[in-house]
Amino acid sequence: TDCLRITMATLGERHQETLATMNNLALLLEKKGEIDNAEELYRDCLRIKMETLGERHESTRLTISNLAGLIEERENKHRDVENEAKEDRMMMEAAEGNMVE
Repeated sequence: TDCLRITMATLGERHQETLATMNNLALLLEKKGEIDNAEELYRDCLRIKMETLGERHESTRLTISNLAGLIEERENKHRDVENEAKEDRMMMEAAEGNMVE
């Protein structure tokens, strides 16, 4: 994040290179599994892009896509965990039903 800090100090928060750095850093954080940090950076980047470039700009749409992908992946993981927990409960209930006192 030193790179982002230096880029912001040098070029400013709204410069396209700064926004590209924000988006790329968010992508890296996502790949590292730092989902909350990645989401926060995507959202900050998207807010600035919407204000400066508009929602139809290719760069804005890229960040929207990246953020949507992150959210979808998080929801899928959450759904997988819920399904695993449900299966575990069913197996426990089945095992309890087979116990003899």
